[in-house]
Amino acid sequence: MQRIMLKHRKIISASRRCDLVAFYPEYFIDALNRFPVDEIHSIVLWTKDPTNILANDSLRRKLLSFSNTYLLLSITGLGATLVEPLVPEPKRVFQMIRPLEDFLGGPEHIALRFDPLIHIVKPESDEDVSNIRRNMALWIMDEMARFRIRRLIISVAEIYSKSAARMRKMGLAVAPQFQLEAEHLITETLIPEALQKDIVLECCASPNLTSRGCINSAILQDIHPRHYPASTAKDSAQREYCNCSKSIDIGKWFSCPHGCAYCYGNPLSNASGPDMNGG
Repeated sequence: MQRIMLKHRKIISASRRCDLVAFYPEYFIDALNRFPVDEIHSIVLWTKDPTNILANDSLRRKLLSFSNTYLLLSITGLGATLVEPLVPEPKRVFQMIRPLEDFLGGPEHIALRFDPLIHIVKPESDEDVSNIRRNMALWIMDEMARFRIRRLIISVAEIYSKSAARMRKMGLAVAPQFQLEAEHLITETLIPEALQKDIVLECCASPNLTSRGCINSAILQDIHPRHYPASTAKDSAQREYCNCSKSIDIGKWFSCPHGCAYCYGNPLSNASGPDMNGG
């Protein structure tokens, strides 16, 4: 029986809900096995720790079976701090960039997410941690230029009730004026430096700054080896100001061991991981 040709091949998102690459590669592979290869346009990876893309042979083989893979790599500058206790240090992640580019097919297959911009304090002490720092932003952009990565995605943290509750349990709070600090960093440092370094600066889900979505069908079509078209429909399942193209997110709200203080997705309790027999 002849198969019906799809108008547009599917985009797979893996995943906004949990770092599947870092912590659940077996579930990730099992989820990908449910999709015929010839029905998939692109696999979009979201991760703060890309180690398994390089070190997990099963995951590498599975990704190589698809035509196009795009990496949304988060480097906030806060890895291994009290804000992101189990996220790798930024220098360690940048050390993986060259082999990642080789595996994925070039720097155009990677976008860097300097996201979210946030300033967290410990009210009972003088301790604070922030990535709203000019020196940090300049270092990240210099590293991007060194590795020829041209797309930088930013956002200002939005503190949900779950995030605030988690931070209270950790004895943390956001600095009162961090949004203004972030806006100043964007206008005074990020925008002019991006122009100087030929970096495309974009903002994720902001009412004033949003541009292209993190998952952008035009970019995926451009880097696809056969330049297959992808649907330009907006993903209606996302937040109001999100401009992402339509995709299928194969993640679930599993517990995420990164332990990021500001995370809106990770359960407050120590929720279990995936059931490989059905999620």
